[in-house]
Amino acid sequence: MIFYFFITILLFSILYLASRKKSKYQSICYFLFFAILFLLAGLRGDVGQDTYSYQLQYDSLIDLENLFLQLRNAEPVLYLIMYPYKLIFDDLFGYTGFLLVISFLQILLLSYATKNMYHRSFFLAVYLTIFYLQFHFNILRASFAVLFFLCSLRVMSKSSHKSIIFYILALCSHLSSLIFLPILLCSLKIKLRYYMFFVILFILVGVGGFVIFGDLVQRKVENYDLLNLSAFEIPLGVVCILLISWFSFFCSENISLEFYLTLLLFSLALFAYSFSDIAYRVYYILLVVLFYFSFERKVFNISSFKFEPHILSVFLLCLWFSFFSVRFIVNEKYLRNLNNDGLPEFSYSPYSLYNSSKYRTKGV
Repeated sequence: MIFYFFITILLFSILYLASRKKSKYQSICYFLFFAILFLLAGLRGDVGQDTYSYQLQYDSLIDLENLFLQLRNAEPVLYLIMYPYKLIFDDLFGYTGFLLVISFLQILLLSYATKNMYHRSFFLAVYLTIFYLQFHFNILRASFAVLFFLCSLRVMSKSSHKSIIFYILALCSHLSSLIFLPILLCSLKIKLRYYMFFVILFILVGVGGFVIFGDLVQRKVENYDLLNLSAFEIPLGVVCILLISWFSFFCSENISLEFYLTLLLFSLALFAYSFSDIAYRVYYILLVVLFYFSFERKVFNISSFKFEPHILSVFLLCLWFSFFSVRFIVNEKYLRNLNNDGLPEFSYSPYSLYNSSKYRTKGV
């Protein structure tokens, strides 16, 4: 845990230097920041629960038959990267090389999506604190979906076609990207008749996807007990934080419709989490989009202490989820041992490098 603390301090310091708009070293600072994130995730050892499960899937891709089997059981993007890599580079770099490739692509998308943000350093600081370990060490398919969608938002005003392509890539990375569809349709600056075309198109794609991945969807519903409402209970903290958020948003000016829509979807997902644990994945990815909209344009000025009212609730959300994120990292191994849940040896803490892995036979 001490390692994460010092790395976080270092990265925050780099972001502070990068946030100085007139600094001639701004580009160097951002490059250094992204390079450290890339290496931390790419060279990791037994860190992150899904690191081991993805290794099992990687080892199973021995021929096209197994590839098609994986494509039937999950969204295709990650495995269409995994299989060609394994055919060409497995003997040289093994699974660790694959993690480096994935980490590089994630950082490339993150850098591209955030390049034009006014408060880029603030967003990256929040991303580092709340999302980085989960997205880059664990839920790789969902993280690709989020990053592709952020890229979609970035190019939205310049090219609707590119934006739609990025969204399709997000959808092919993880089915949870369906939650982004209302935001996409709301954000696209196109004529009304084209909206109907895209709605029909996505319905057809959705029906086709359900036909192909119907068994996958059914298994997820059953495995996560998504239709069980017996445990429904709304924590007081959730109610308070959502009421504060909505009040501050209504007090602000120049809030876009897609921003309000994102907050609405996030609120519904956070309520859903009260009776289904898997809903955390939905509100988690919506939270990234909410922060992206929050820091995309100029909304505060620290030196003159000027800010838009809604940014106070955004900072409150940052503190709230940062606290729970840090608490989980500190207690993860203990809780997994206590509840016999998952693989305690693949907890986030302590961090380890690939060469200390107990499960890999090859490395860089």
